[in-house]
Amino acid sequence: VLEHIRLGVNFGTFIGQSTIKRAITQGESRDLTDPELKMMGAVIREALEDGALGLSTGLNFAHARQTPHKEIHELTKIIARHGKVYATHLRDDHDEFERSIQETLAIAKTNDLKTVITHLRVYKGFEEKIYHGLQSLHTHWEKLHCRADVNPYTTYTFPIYELLPVWAKHGRLEDMLRLLKNRTHRESIRKTLVNLDVSALQIVNAPHHLFIGKTVEEFATNRGLDTIDGLIELMIGTNLRAQLSYNDINEEQQLKLIDEPWTFIGSNTASRARLDDALPSTRVFELFLEHEKITKKPIEQSIKKITSIPAIFFNIKNRGVLKEGYYADLVVMQNAVNIEHVVINGKVALNHRKLTPTRCGITLKE
Repeated sequence: VLEHIRLGVNFGTFIGQSTIKRAITQGESRDLTDPELKMMGAVIREALEDGALGLSTGLNFAHARQTPHKEIHELTKIIARHGKVYATHLRDDHDEFERSIQETLAIAKTNDLKTVITHLRVYKGFEEKIYHGLQSLHTHWEKLHCRADVNPYTTYTFPIYELLPVWAKHGRLEDMLRLLKNRTHRESIRKTLVNLDVSALQIVNAPHHLFIGKTVEEFATNRGLDTIDGLIELMIGTNLRAQLSYNDINEEQQLKLIDEPWTFIGSNTASRARLDDALPSTRVFELFLEHEKITKKPIEQSIKKITSIPAIFFNIKNRGVLKEGYYADLVVMQNAVNIEHVVINGKVALNHRKLTPTRCGITLKE
């Protein structure tokens, strides 16, 4: 279908494990039966043949957190046979970071599978655990064909339901909402939130646009509530469909990750139109420049991590470098903020900061 749509950008996609599983189980949070696992395998094979880049799992999110090892093992065997990539968000990137890294490396080793750990971050207060957990990746990344993508900034976005305690993040959003609306469960949930720094949370997406751009603290104050009750009210009022941003990443340690030979650089989030100052600046290129000053290495080394190196890893041919016979995908910047020109597949899509009528993106396949 996408091949018949005029795209503004080049587009490649992974198969979302949780998306397919929820369709098969009709939203139930449970393990797949053997026939269901075979059905899911058939869907994945068909998607791979249609050009998907691989399979992705978000094991830290509510819908996939309880996914058993057997299920991941069976599905990634299919990915390995097709020579595609397994992309995964660690099951726990805080307290159980090391155990989650070991789980991922074991899958990569057992199935001889190219693997990418997505959204790798050094959270404040967890630096030592993350440092120790990364030692195995430092040692074995090349042999296991395992890499990680990192985000060169300190703010990240996440769905609001991720603030719920683990026991409350089961089933569908409707199931979580029922717990929130139950007085007894709501009080138990409230107790788990009391140590959260709510003042650092900002609303970046919500069904009601009037909420976007406000901090959770402002939302609560406007309703005469304390910050924790305001947060819970926001959860209920948006049916758990809001997204928040949180500044909780150690910038110095995050920049050091960019310099590792096994990292790519990723954006962490979808592109959205800015609504006033609702979405905090990621300062990507500014941090590139800071990284250059810290490491004393040229910025070109970092640029390769968003161009040629991932193109080779994901087997996206004839892209990622300026070379005769390759697709011309270019961004021309005046400084660290202003994008002047964009060329996609050799055609000008942005000219002097103005969009052209051209829609020259295509679907990316091997």
